[in-house]
Amino acid sequence: VKFKPIEIGDVISYVSKTTGLKLNSKIATILHKATDGKSHAGNFRVVKRALYSLIQIANAEGPDSNGSYTITEEMAKLAVKNGLSGR
Repeated sequence: VKFKPIEIGDVISYVSKTTGLKLNSKIATILHKATDGKSHAGNFRVVKRALYSLIQIANAEGPDSNGSYTITEEMAKLAVKNGLSGR
């Protein structure tokens, strides 16, 4: 079975369906760019690890006054860094 690389739309859909979070395209692009590179080009597992880290970061920050979680670019970049290092 040959799989095609994950795309930005796949990232947005995956995050929404698994966490209920609504990512803007900028944040989704940061997560998607984690799949750049020879050894993990388009690899879903890289996005999954980054998402786990992003959820931990968001939970540490806590929800806003409306009970929603705000995901920032800095949070996404840190999550990607953690995800790529296996943290």
